Order: sequence, then structure tokens, then C-alpha cells
Amino acid sequence: MQADMIIEALKNNGIAAYKQDMGDAGLAAVRYGMGRGINDSVAIFVADREADNAVEVINGMGLL
Repeated sequence: MQADMIIEALKNNGIAAYKQDMGDAGLAAVRYGMGRGINDSVAIFVADREADNAVEVINGMGLL
């Protein structure tokens, strides 16, 4: 859910972004609701030219 909030904030600031489930996140979400206890990490991708702007947005959210 936190990744979705980050993606939304980035898009609201004109930064194209997407996420990719790593490990068992997709399976865990289906089987256990929140994926607790399983590798449920998510990667967020932005274009290299937008990386600094993305860091500023995420930092402004208090997440860095």
C-alpha cells in the first residue's frame, strides 16, 4: 500500500513511475491479504532523468 501512495504522489508531480512486485509479493497478497511473513518487497521505477525529482517527492513524504 505504501508503494501505491508513492506512485500516486510521483504521478501527481508529473513523474511517470511504475512498481514491480519482487519475490512473493503477488502470491502473498492473494493468499494472506497483506503478505506478512513472506518476501513482499516492491521496486518502484522512474526514468533516470527524473530520479532526483522522485527523491525530492519521496523525501517530502517523509519516507527517506
